[in-house]
Amino acid sequence: MGSLKIPYAQKDEKLVSVNEVESGLSCGCTCPACAAPLVARKGKQKVHHFAHHNAPECKYALETTLHLLAKEILATEKQIKLPAIRYKGVYLRPPQVIRFQDVYVERKLHDIIPDLYIMIKDKMLLIEIAVTHFVDDLKKLKIEEIGVSAVEIDLSEVSRDSVFEELKTTLTSSTLYKYWIHNTRIPELYEKHLKKEEAKQKAYDEEINRLNKVAVAERRKEREQKRQREKFYKDYYKKITVRKSERAFYGKVSTVDNCLLDKRDFHGVSYANVHADCFHCEHFRGFKKEKEFIVCLAPYNLEKTRHS
Repeated sequence: MGSLKIPYAQKDEKLVSVNEVESGLSCGCTCPACAAPLVARKGKQKVHHFAHHNAPECKYALETTLHLLAKEILATEKQIKLPAIRYKGVYLRPPQVIRFQDVYVERKLHDIIPDLYIMIKDKMLLIEIAVTHFVDDLKKLKIEEIGVSAVEIDLSEVSRDSVFEELKTTLTSSTLYKYWIHNTRIPELYEKHLKKEEAKQKAYDEEINRLNKVAVAERRKEREQKRQREKFYKDYYKKITVRKSERAFYGKVSTVDNCLLDKRDFHGVSYANVHADCFHCEHFRGFKKEKEFIVCLAPYNLEKTRHS
């Protein structure tokens, strides 16, 4: 950035581009910073620029030019895009395009002189244009003590070929190269964020409590239903008897006596083979008490069928 020559000059109390004036000293331009005469150099080898006539280059020329140019752009466009506000890793506010009315350049404010400041309704916003000199800790502390918001715009990498276009874009419609030095709204926005997070946490906790109550109620209901089933099934337990099979090669078999479906008969007494008959029966509901009993709903289901 140090090699960037003066792209604009003062003429008739206005900023003019080197492309708008005649070449040489006849351009009638002066340095925006020191008011010394400038020469418009418009050769074929180098980028067109202004230079001081018979005088050393003014070290403040570029900064002053960009400050005045920024003021001119802001005064014409009446808007600036401000960067997002972040605090303690929290995204408090997205970038915003702000409209305003008044722009002031290098006016003393308490014991500091900001490059620019604008009025947004009744709020003041300081704008520092950084080219080679950036806001130091002392000035930052003073800005905080005054209690105004301030943003710094880093123009150290501005293109020498398109100063006006880049500056206009940066100021009015971009958040690149913009940094908050201080923002007075952070306490208010952070407090709102904390309250919002607190409300979200409260709603989350309430929902968890509600779901827990629902789960407890469902488990209680399931236990009661299981108890009722057990109570109901208890009336339909049938004792399993292990006896020798009629066919010697089968060995012992598990049976239940008094089968209402008369699956099998032994000397005039009905019974059922647990494995051969009960497993495939629609009234079978499983084993109970270490497989000493089966649950057979045949009495219940047949009685219900007779009354339907």
